[in-house]
Amino acid sequence: MCFLTNQYDLLNNPDPDPEQAGFRPGKSTTSQVLNLTQYMEDGYEEGMVTGVVFVDLSAAYDTVNHRRLLSKILETTRDTRLTELIESMLENRHFFVDLGGKKSRWRRLRNGLPQGSVLAPLLFNIYTNDQPKVQTPAASSMQMILA
Repeated sequence: MCFLTNQYDLLNNPDPDPEQAGFRPGKSTTSQVLNLTQYMEDGYEEGMVTGVVFVDLSAAYDTVNHRRLLSKILETTRDTRLTELIESMLENRHFFVDLGGKKSRWRRLRNGLPQGSVLAPLLFNIYTNDQPKVQTPAASSMQMILA
């Protein structure tokens, strides 16, 4: 446990995208709504048109690919021991569905983070930290706000 505690800061500070607010201390969706509102007001005052796209990742934790996540952790921390420790937490997880007293067969999970895990929000932020940057012509003004 001491090893993981010592590595927490390394994992928790992987130079996150400054626009990313999810599961970060001092950040929230409320602050992102305020950022968006301010951006829209500034654009209105400058006579610009503002368009907004909202994307909701349904069951977001379930979409995390283990191999890609482990690769990002290794790229971020350069620590093979930590990467192997997290891999052991993710591998060999199985589930079944019980519906009306009928049970499905056991299946192996190949994607997803453990629901309720204290590390899941941190691992999800690492997984999504490399969102594409907006490339725009110099004449236009575009901003991404991630919540």
